[in-house]
Amino acid sequence: MSRYSMPGACPAVYASAILLASVATLSFAASAEAKPTYIKFDVPGATSTNPTAINSSGVVAGNSSAFDGFVRAADGTITSFDVSNANGTFPLSINDDGTITGWWFDSNYKQHGFIRTSDGTITTFDEPNSIGGTIPAGINAKGFITGTYSCPAAKGCGFILDPSGKYKSFHISNEPFTAPTAINAGRDITGAYTDTQGQAHGFLRQADGTLTDFDVTGATYTEPMSINGKDTIAGSYSDSHFVSHGFVRSSDGTVTSFDAPNETSGTFANGINGKGVVTGSYDTATQAFGFVRAANGTIKTVSVKRSASTLPSAINDSNVIAGYYLDRNFNSHGFIRMP
Repeated sequence: MSRYSMPGACPAVYASAILLASVATLSFAASAEAKPTYIKFDVPGATSTNPTAINSSGVVAGNSSAFDGFVRAADGTITSFDVSNANGTFPLSINDDGTITGWWFDSNYKQHGFIRTSDGTITTFDEPNSIGGTIPAGINAKGFITGTYSCPAAKGCGFILDPSGKYKSFHISNEPFTAPTAINAGRDITGAYTDTQGQAHGFLRQADGTLTDFDVTGATYTEPMSINGKDTIAGSYSDSHFVSHGFVRSSDGTVTSFDAPNETSGTFANGINGKGVVTGSYDTATQAFGFVRAANGTIKTVSVKRSASTLPSAINDSNVIAGYYLDRNFNSHGFIRMP
């Protein structure tokens, strides 16, 4: 199971055409050997900063220690925000328009959804049939939102909210809990459902409503976390010894399991981009490190220097990663990894 309860643009370097033509070979060699750079950041006044999402322009969303949401622009400007009268605001997803969705809770600790547009306008919402809480999980490029709500038909149902404000509900038949985690531009959704024995299984819901459930072979718990435009899904699963491993499921249903090379007690996949590159983290005996896994299966470690642990949350199509790291006092700080 994921360790995240709710606990989310690469700057271009240009040269003239003449220079590029004359040093193309050297430039290629240098870029191939270039080391990634890390940008560290904190929400002003916060003791913890927890990025959860990044879009193609490098805009990052997340939450901070004050239970505030924040958005960090590509130029580094950080804006904190809260839903009016909220006791906590938790952004979970951002699209390329800069629209953010997530959840907030009121004074009675009831959960509600929100949408924040790039101009700062915030709209709150609840699935109309909700008998408890509404928790949005993902937003796509066209503004379609998916998430979970407390429904009469089961303990938890999935929902889709379209940009016009219309809702569609769905759940895995005869199962008590359906929890979407991500939606792609084609409105295909992935997530997990829990059966009556309390075990989680993955699902893919296509835009036409077709539902396909799946498990990693040998898994006791399968948790998809992210889906790209090709319907490739990344997530984690637990084996019979309760050890977590990463997986990638291709659109034809082929599932590939993987572990980070140096892990000793778990690999957790959180995000996948349009190129099939996956990011997440893995545990060792002493700390957690991040990883980036190329589409060909090559895995590299992601680690902020002098940190106690590095925990990536999301990756965009430029292979820019956002996440948080823990300092030696175990306070969390945001980071962006430029490839």
